[in-house]
Amino acid sequence: MSIKSRYLFAISFSMAFILLLTALLLGHLERKQMEQQIHHRTKLLAKFADASRDYVTKVLRPTLDHWIPEYIPEGKSSSFVTNEIFKRFNQEFPEYSYRQPARAPLNPTNRATPFEADIIQKFNDNSALSVQEGYQQIQGNTFFYMAHPVIMEEKCLPCHGDPNHAPARLRDTYGQESGFNWPVGEVVSATIITVPMGIEIAAQNSRFFVLAGCTLLLFSLLSGLHHLLFKRLFSDRFASLTATMHTIGDDFRHKERLPLETHDEFGDMAKAFNRMIDSMNESYQELERTVQERSIALQDQANAFHQTHLAMNALQHRNQLLLESLGEGVYGIDEQERLTFINPAAASMLRWASDALMGKPIHTVIRNAHADGRDDSESHGPIRATLVDGQPRPLVQDTFWRRDGSCFPVEYTVTPIFHDDRIHGAVVSFRDISQRVKMQQSHQQEVRYWQIITNLYHIAFTDDELSTQLQKGLREILTISWLVNQSRGAIFLKDCVSEDLVLHVHQGLSAEILTRCSRIPLGFCLCGRTAQTQRFLHANANDAHHEVTFPGKKDHDHYVVPLVSDHMTLGVLALYLDEGHPPNPREEEFLLVAGQALANMIHRCHGEETLRCQLRLLEDKMERQSQEFENHLNAMRNYQEQLVRSERMATLGNRVASISHEINTPLGMSFTAATSLTERIHTLEQQRQSDTLNLAGLEPFLLSAQESTQIIQSNIKRAWDLIKNFQVTAVDQSKQEKRSINLLPYLEGILLNLQPELKKTQQTVQLDCPSDLTITTYPGAFSQIVTHFVMNSIIHGFKNTEGEHITITITMDSGELFFVYRDNGKGMEREVVKRVFEPFFTTQPGTDHSGLGMHVVHTLVTDLLQGTITCQSSQGEGVIFTIRIPIQVDEQSGHLDSSTEYSA
Repeated sequence: MSIKSRYLFAISFSMAFILLLTALLLGHLERKQMEQQIHHRTKLLAKFADASRDYVTKVLRPTLDHWIPEYIPEGKSSSFVTNEIFKRFNQEFPEYSYRQPARAPLNPTNRATPFEADIIQKFNDNSALSVQEGYQQIQGNTFFYMAHPVIMEEKCLPCHGDPNHAPARLRDTYGQESGFNWPVGEVVSATIITVPMGIEIAAQNSRFFVLAGCTLLLFSLLSGLHHLLFKRLFSDRFASLTATMHTIGDDFRHKERLPLETHDEFGDMAKAFNRMIDSMNESYQELERTVQERSIALQDQANAFHQTHLAMNALQHRNQLLLESLGEGVYGIDEQERLTFINPAAASMLRWASDALMGKPIHTVIRNAHADGRDDSESHGPIRATLVDGQPRPLVQDTFWRRDGSCFPVEYTVTPIFHDDRIHGAVVSFRDISQRVKMQQSHQQEVRYWQIITNLYHIAFTDDELSTQLQKGLREILTISWLVNQSRGAIFLKDCVSEDLVLHVHQGLSAEILTRCSRIPLGFCLCGRTAQTQRFLHANANDAHHEVTFPGKKDHDHYVVPLVSDHMTLGVLALYLDEGHPPNPREEEFLLVAGQALANMIHRCHGEETLRCQLRLLEDKMERQSQEFENHLNAMRNYQEQLVRSERMATLGNRVASISHEINTPLGMSFTAATSLTERIHTLEQQRQSDTLNLAGLEPFLLSAQESTQIIQSNIKRAWDLIKNFQVTAVDQSKQEKRSINLLPYLEGILLNLQPELKKTQQTVQLDCPSDLTITTYPGAFSQIVTHFVMNSIIHGFKNTEGEHITITITMDSGELFFVYRDNGKGMEREVVKRVFEPFFTTQPGTDHSGLGMHVVHTLVTDLLQGTITCQSSQGEGVIFTIRIPIQVDEQSGHLDSSTEYSA
């Protein structure tokens, strides 16, 4: 539909709608006016009736009563007079009606119709209702009615009350059957005025049709005028513009443009259109250049895309080859756990065709149950968890199911697949771990075997009786997985006299078996043959050699194990198996070891019983010899006194042996100094005899002799002090002497005493000690420590080395004395460092070195000086001894027993 048609249709429809609304509104107003006129006429008639009734009641009746006392309806009844007046009115206007009907009227012609009776009843039902109005159809014509209630009042009783008191004229005229005994206050009648509406409705319809015709004529005139105006002002000009636009549309680069004839909106539109065409022409030229450039770029991109596509195909092919060549199973799933891909290894392990698995939920084909058969449909496990939280889960052990309904254990790793930070599925790689699980189960079985064997040996070393031990052992053996179903067994012991097998302990056996197998002869049935041959036996209950049988015996298999010790049969172990249980070499090996443990248990208990018998014999023998012991009691008391004296002498001898090591060091130093002095004297004597002695050669001798003499004196004094101290401690275990010393000169004196030994190997000693450091301590302890350190370096540390050097460093810090001794000798291995302070430990066994030197140092530091000592050394790096000693040592802590004080 064209714009013109749509526009004219819209305008015509709008005008028609407006005119229709106008006509309807005018018609409605006409009807309202008609109804108001009819209502007004009805009210006029009602007022006229009321005025007539009032005139009769208030004027005419009182006047007539004065002149004519009798009741005359034609003059004294307001209702009668009014009805008669309207009858004459109806002669000229028959359509109008006035009635005063009643349900029980005096005049039968005034009896109410059903319609009128309903009006009277409504007035009775609603006392507040004063008027009723409405429309009524009578013989196809419409009438308007208006009704007012007529209420029975006191003034009406003379005529409508008791009929006996009513006027005679009324009774004679209308009778006494109706119109009397009306109750006061009740609506007994109604005045109903009916007015015809047919003439007014016809007049109103005529006026409406005239108005509608005028409206239609006006609409036609306006439509035609509007069509002519629209065609001249718009349609023709649009047609001209459209033709020009079609010409330009065929080739917008055409030079023709829209004419600018007017300066109204059409002129502005033409101007804008011409400018748009010019702009489009320029844009087209620019677009041609852009399209040409983009075509070149798209060609390059197409080439690049082709190369990329080839590379992607190659990569996809390599990935497919890689996926197919993997030994592990790999499959992928989407968010709903439906299978999206699977490699041949996975399909082979699951025994499915790859195409048959695509799109299926994994829980319906792969993970639909646990290994024990429990349903797994509600437990999605790690795979579902990964799809929810996006966390990879490595090395999860589970059970996968094959297409044939068999299952196998797997270990799998699930990894989520992300795209645009959203989980789109997961990749699951798995391997069959059946062999590993089988090995683990085998290992667990082996562990259980050795636990049982260990428990059997533990039971064997308890104080329980043999029967209790065997019962516990049997119960322990029956806990094995391949015996637990039956949980039946027995242990028979061989009777040493009759050599029969006697049932000793049992579990789960029936009363029939206990009766028949309480005693089995050697060589009879399976147990007797095993005891006779000493060979392990696996047999079925229906075996021909199973000679003990009875009705109702359940089918089963047997393991019978001989209990042998020192090639002697002690009994047998009989175990029940499930029927059809195959023989197993590993089970046989285990049961033989368990049988050996039971045999050892029996042998041990028999040995203990033998020992108990021997013990009873010994007790009897001791009781018999008690009198002899009583006779020797006095002699033994004397002997005990001698032993006490001997013990005291032995203790003193041990003390002498202990002090001998302490004396060796100063005596050795003295001997060394004396030897050196003797050599120098011999040299001096040779010089004197050869007359080569002079003053220059005598001075070194005197100095050396003086040093040697001092060393001899100091060491002999030390030996004398030790002997004297030993004499004192032998009588009374007193403490070493504790006194205040200046540590630097004291240590220098010790090193001076060691000078002869140091000169033999050309070692150098560096002493770093504060000159004003004075402490109260045990000087002898420091002397022994330094001497043992130096001699240890000379004997062990500097053997076969050069450039030997010793450093002794003394410092004070936080109330502690730090004594650090180090040398640059060959050092010690780690194991030697760990044992350096052990007594009698030496790295040169077979020599005269006792290995007590470092132990003595450790004892002096930790016990006497209440300090600590550590050793640091490695091979080729020398040694460092670090001693930490508190400055003030508690007087009571200086107590050392003789064995400690003289342990060196």
